[in-house]
Amino acid sequence: MTAGFLQQLAERSEDKSPFLNFLERSWSRHDLWQEAGRAAGGLSALGLSAKRPLGILLPNLPGAVTALLAIWLAGQRPALVDGRQAMPALHRWAAEKQPAAVVTLDLASVFERARALAAVTPSCRLIVMPIADQLGFWKRIIAPWLRGGGAAKRPDDTEFLAWSDLLHAGAAGELPSDPAGPPEIQAWPQGAKGLITCPLSAPEAQSALVSAWCGEGRLILSPRLDQRSLDKVRKASRPDLEVTAEVSRESA
Repeated sequence: MTAGFLQQLAERSEDKSPFLNFLERSWSRHDLWQEAGRAAGGLSALGLSAKRPLGILLPNLPGAVTALLAIWLAGQRPALVDGRQAMPALHRWAAEKQPAAVVTLDLASVFERARALAAVTPSCRLIVMPIADQLGFWKRIIAPWLRGGGAAKRPDDTEFLAWSDLLHAGAAGELPSDPAGPPEIQAWPQGAKGLITCPLSAPEAQSALVSAWCGEGRLILSPRLDQRSLDKVRKASRPDLEVTAEVSRESA
């Protein structure tokens, strides 16, 4: 356990300067922390078992960062997974982790995979984020036609929750105890912009997130991690460094 891990994140949470860039939009540490705190209050109100982790099956987007922060602030254990994996690998992940809930996206290609995992995991709820909230105005208009499938309709079932439902419970209270095995906070080059080229399920990506957060860094996310998409992001954002992982891995 890293002493004061959440406290170190909280100390930079009032910073309103741009921190995270995604598809021509930017989020500050303050933006992410405030939403995460409200979502943490909603997660706590659900009364989910603390013995089971909360899963995250999302592409690399700001919502994935918010979900990870929210789970930590709720005193729960996150379990991230690279949703690009073949379904047999995703089923093995679900069987091993047995998540009490999975945060996913209303993009059909992502949602249907998460829904299939929830169907084979006892008492697993799906919490669904809207893709439109991650996009700028013009991209919101074409969101249903983005590569990867159209918008998924959240079923009218109590097992499915909208992410916005969590935001009405009020912010979480005091910081919980530090999570077991948190990402390592490392020195980050002052003012450096880092492009994450691996899924956020990789430990290297999570370490980069908290290191840039606690340092004077900025991060760039790409929703797709194929070479063509990454090249476009590199050209547009001109990162100072890149965060890579040798293989896609699931977090503990």
